[in-house]
Amino acid sequence: MSEKITTSLYHLLSQPTQTTDLRAELIGFSHEDWRKFKDLAENHSLLPLVYARLKGLGMSHYIPADYQENMHLAYLTNAVRNALFLHEAKTVLQALNKVKIPVIALKGIYLLENIYPDISIRTMNDLDLMLKKGDIQAALSVCQSLRYQPTTYFDIQDDNLDIKHVPPLIKEPGPYLEMHWTILEEKRPFTIDAEGLWRRAVPTVIAGVDAFALSPEDLILHLCLHLAYQHHFNVGLRGLCDIAAVLRHFEGQLDWHKLVDTAQAWGATRVLWLSLTLVGDVLAENVPSTLLEGIQPAPLDPWVIEEARSQLESRGRTSRVMTPDLAKFAAEKGFFSRIRLVWGRIFLPRRVLARLYNVRPTSPRILGCYFKRAAELVKQYRTSVKHILTEDTDTLVSAETQDANQRLKAWMAGSVDEFQL
Repeated sequence: MSEKITTSLYHLLSQPTQTTDLRAELIGFSHEDWRKFKDLAENHSLLPLVYARLKGLGMSHYIPADYQENMHLAYLTNAVRNALFLHEAKTVLQALNKVKIPVIALKGIYLLENIYPDISIRTMNDLDLMLKKGDIQAALSVCQSLRYQPTTYFDIQDDNLDIKHVPPLIKEPGPYLEMHWTILEEKRPFTIDAEGLWRRAVPTVIAGVDAFALSPEDLILHLCLHLAYQHHFNVGLRGLCDIAAVLRHFEGQLDWHKLVDTAQAWGATRVLWLSLTLVGDVLAENVPSTLLEGIQPAPLDPWVIEEARSQLESRGRTSRVMTPDLAKFAAEKGFFSRIRLVWGRIFLPRRVLARLYNVRPTSPRILGCYFKRAAELVKQYRTSVKHILTEDTDTLVSAETQDANQRLKAWMAGSVDEFQL
């Protein structure tokens, strides 16, 4: 994607927008430029927001008629979809309220009505709710009474350090429902105090039903972790827009000291610094320079910002699908080292295998799942492995990109010195 197109999208999403400069940029767009602009916005799940922003600035008439119709349809479709999401959220929250189970609304379902000015402009894929861990089993029963069914095996009594929510619940028709008991897996290198999240939670209203939300400071940290660490910026510009929207909504109300103190307690200061730096650099959001200077890691190599921006902007552009395990396989040169890596991906812990194949870990059927796992890995990755072994250029480039992703992730966790490229 050309730098001109990307820069114009940044300018449109920035707050405040320099209307005169933006108008001059858009007037100079060719029909092909508009196609690229629309595709870029769509790739970052921002098409409804971009259309609304252009319309609000009185610039929608610059869009060629065919693309304007496409963007308007995306806006209307998202409005209907989000209305249905809110209807489902209302049903679930009312049922949980009835049995006195408190709920914190997370991410999109909170942002829709409480942060963004229009439910049509923020895309979302599922309902994320957070409950106290002791309420999970009762909440599961409530949701099953509403015809939501778990997609796979789950037992709240298991050692669930590698997950943060119940496997998605599904109801046809309807969105996926995820019931969290925390916002980050406990095996991750951060210390999230779930009880602290509840102590600081604030009352809110979702679809006309009383609920709770994370405090503004906790919400910002959650969005930063979700964008930068959990998804290594693959959420794209939508994740950055979420953070910027929260900063604008709570301007003058944020307790910056509390935000930094919480980030330090969680061990997530680098995540916070990197995310807020990008919000300022890319979207021109006003973040206190003294705050960023106070938490900036030292010494700081230029590759950190460069790699973060590269990951943010490269969403969906890789020519080959590359997982962290495939990247490790490509980096390993010894035959036995590669065999050990493959062996470890087949013989997963029984609890993990149980969730993959919806079989209780104590069932004799779990043994057959290892064979099924091996067959699926062969089917899914044989072409990629072939490309690695034949040193296919595109595949090796994708592996290097994935290595860089993991290196940045290690830096955010404070363990980059231990990471080996």
